[in-house]
Amino acid sequence: MSASAGNWKIAVENLDVFYGTRQVLKNVNVEAAEKSLTCIVGPSGCGKSTFLMAINRLIDEIPGAKAKGKIRVKLNDSHPMDVLKLGDDRLPQLRRRIGLVFQNPNVLPMSVFNNVAFPLKIMRARKKEIEEKVENALKKVSLWEEVRSRLNYPARELSGGQQQRLCLARVLAMGPEILLLDEPTSFLDERLAIKIESLLMELKKEITIVMVSHYLSQVNRLADRVYRLG
Repeated sequence: MSASAGNWKIAVENLDVFYGTRQVLKNVNVEAAEKSLTCIVGPSGCGKSTFLMAINRLIDEIPGAKAKGKIRVKLNDSHPMDVLKLGDDRLPQLRRRIGLVFQNPNVLPMSVFNNVAFPLKIMRARKKEIEEKVENALKKVSLWEEVRSRLNYPARELSGGQQQRLCLARVLAMGPEILLLDEPTSFLDERLAIKIESLLMELKKEITIVMVSHYLSQVNRLADRVYRLG
């Protein structure tokens, strides 16, 4: 597949990914339109999480991993680029604009507040701006009322579902153009899962979302386009 002339935000062409000598993805072709939600489905172990990690080059952190093919993205202030050809010095900025939230929460060993504020501090945002963005992000993921009195508590004391939403808040606080989600409601009860789904429906009006999900009913409710791996 070659990227169409349409309103694409991500165009993955003939992607192969290897972990050492083991091929995890073979000839994957996916196109995600701007301001849409694209779902990736498939059996366990087919490389869905690997696919997400390739888009913002977090796959580089896996020893022996290698990707071939093209992953083209259009960021708002630049010409289309192939992320696989970017130098290492450009990856931190890429990952701020293409945020990834893992299925298993990767909270930082610090307070609830600082988990969300950490990337903003790296970006040297002002204190008031950080406070506002942290609160807004926590409200978006329906976590603010649960943690507002515990912002200085260790994040690892939160429940699994709270940690999952905290990690989503951390990415949203940076204002990404592209949001990559790996099973974003897997730790949530039905009530909270519905709230996060509603959030995603609002977010896709402004940004591009690529999401892995094994809940077919969820895929049917949210997806503008679906691709199956494996």
